[in-house]
Amino acid sequence: MQSHTVTEDSPLLDYLRKAFPHIPRTRIKHLLKSDVILVNNETANRHDFSVKKGDEIRIQKRPVETKVPFKASLGFPIIYEDRDVIVIDKPAGLLTMGTDKIKIHTAYYKLTEYVRSQDPQKKARIFIVHRIDRDASGLIVFAKTEKAKLALQKNWKTAEKKYFAVVQGTPPKPSGTMESYLTEDKFQRVYSTRKSTQSKFSVTHYRTVESLGPYTLVEISLETGRKNQIRVHLADLGYPILGDKKYGSPANPIRRLALHAHLLSFTHPATGVKKTFKSALPPGFSKNQLHGASPVPSPPVARRRWRAVPSLPE
Repeated sequence: MQSHTVTEDSPLLDYLRKAFPHIPRTRIKHLLKSDVILVNNETANRHDFSVKKGDEIRIQKRPVETKVPFKASLGFPIIYEDRDVIVIDKPAGLLTMGTDKIKIHTAYYKLTEYVRSQDPQKKARIFIVHRIDRDASGLIVFAKTEKAKLALQKNWKTAEKKYFAVVQGTPPKPSGTMESYLTEDKFQRVYSTRKSTQSKFSVTHYRTVESLGPYTLVEISLETGRKNQIRVHLADLGYPILGDKKYGSPANPIRRLALHAHLLSFTHPATGVKKTFKSALPPGFSKNQLHGASPVPSPPVARRRWRAVPSLPE
């Protein structure tokens, strides 16, 4: 077993490359995926995991063989579960569902394995109701039956979804609404355009929550749920989300997209009872955690149309 004491704050992968220069980068990535790297005696398998000065890093020869419930090995918390639905708090960097290249490292795959582990004789399934961006974090509900999925999607327009985002600069108004037609180009980049048969009307509300120096914490409420809608509308306004290189953010001090789905409320598909779930503000979204972050230039004046509205209700 190799051991090392951290000498400076850094993302885990970057620090491992410096601390163990004799180990190739590809080998380090493999070790991370194999759960053999411990930070302060806790398994760390994310390359962007933050290590601090004084932390102890150990690399084991093989994974620690401990008997833990499958639920504990998911890598994310289950906020709520019954026979019809599962609500999770997805971490940033995890896909909601698979792609042509990524099949296993997804919330869908992990939850499917989880429900099947409860009854190996039964081919249990998970059904996707909605999704959030891979680089965003926060609350997602999955259905455990097709009937529950169809019921949730049928009433999805009545579901309430709120996000926290840290944006570059300070919006000119404490609250506002962005409206535009969104479409997608061949490079999978979404942008606002004129109304057409290919574009979809989208509405996003925001309100400022707290000034974070050169940045601002805002709360987002959606009327529509289009792909990358929040990211595009805030960029159109002239205040892109911190860490969103795709849509114009010049800085990434917390090494992730600063977008988090913190509230999810929907009508339960079986009982008809309204269920509301909340998730705490993630690390890096507060003034203390952003203290010392390099300021960024003032964002350009917004070119898209927006209008001021009264502050949204809590």
